Amino acid sequence: MNKIDLNDTTSERTINTKEDSKNNFLINLKELDIIENKIQNNIHKIINKSNELERLYIQQRNYKENIGIKETFHELEISLLQQRKFKDNLVNQKNLLEEQKKLRFEFKGLREDIHALNIEIKEISNLKHQLEDYEKQIQLVNLSLDKIENCEKKYEDEIISLKNQIKNHENKINLLRKEGNSTSLSLSVKSLISHYDRALQEIANEEDLIYKKQIEELFLDLKKQQIKHKNAYEYKDKLKNMKYKMINTLKLLDIKNKTLQNKQNQLLNIEKTGQINNDKLAKIKDTNYDEVLYKSLTEQHKKIKFEYEKILELEKNIQNIPIIKSELTFLQDSEVKYTEKKISISHQLEKKK
Repeated sequence: MNKIDLNDTTSERTINTKEDSKNNFLINLKELDIIENKIQNNIHKIINKSNELERLYIQQRNYKENIGIKETFHELEISLLQQRKFKDNLVNQKNLLEEQKKLRFEFKGLREDIHALNIEIKEISNLKHQLEDYEKQIQLVNLSLDKIENCEKKYEDEIISLKNQIKNHENKINLLRKEGNSTSLSLSVKSLISHYDRALQEIANEEDLIYKKQIEELFLDLKKQQIKHKNAYEYKDKLKNMKYKMINTLKLLDIKNKTLQNKQNQLLNIEKTGQINNDKLAKIKDTNYDEVLYKSLTEQHKKIKFEYEKILELEKNIQNIPIIKSELTFLQDSEVKYTEKKISISHQLEKKK
């Protein structure tokens, strides 16, 4: 059985222990280096945060010193808004008054037009009655024309009848003369016929005169009827022309009547618009617009606006103070922890030397 060499084992253990100690030392040394870097970085961050916090405290003081700018700016804005409102009211009032003036002018014109149209349209009823009268007169003229034409026909027939009677009478006399000239009759009979022939001739002449006189009288009456006929036709044409003119006049008046209704509707619309404008004018109370004051306020507003925006920026920045303080506290706490760890590692390294 082989014996274990205790000296060799102890030697190996010693070597291993030294090796482990060396490795641990190197690890601790490296860790110390890392901690020191962290401490340096942390110190740099603390300095930056401290400087940032200091700047914010300075901004906070500036903010408190200039906080009145906000109030001044808001007061200026209120004054400007008020003046703008006054200006808008004044402009609206002016526009409404101009519109009312225009509406009054249109209203007056429409009233005059409506008055004139009413006078013209009043005649519609009378014109319709006149048109009916023309129709009746035309009917009467037509009846007269029929009567005249009948008279003309009667006179013409009578003239023809008289002319036929004269012709028949002449034919009878001529026949008697032929018989009187006959050789078969005795001288005494011929003498008697000759005597009657003279008597008949005298009667025929008298009848011819009577017939001719009657014919002349009939011709005169016929001529009178023809003149009446002509006059009646002319009067009828005149009535027709007057009737057509009357119809055209009524058509024009009908158009004017529609125009009248349109103008009356326009008049009502103007009255409604005018009332609406009056209501709007009654609601406009403040018109104390001061152009000089408005310009002055505008200039002041422009000047202070930059300062106001700076104040807002400061206000926004100083809201970060609690956050920066918290971050700085965290960094300071980290600094303490890193330092404690550094001390601990340093002690360990001292022991291992």
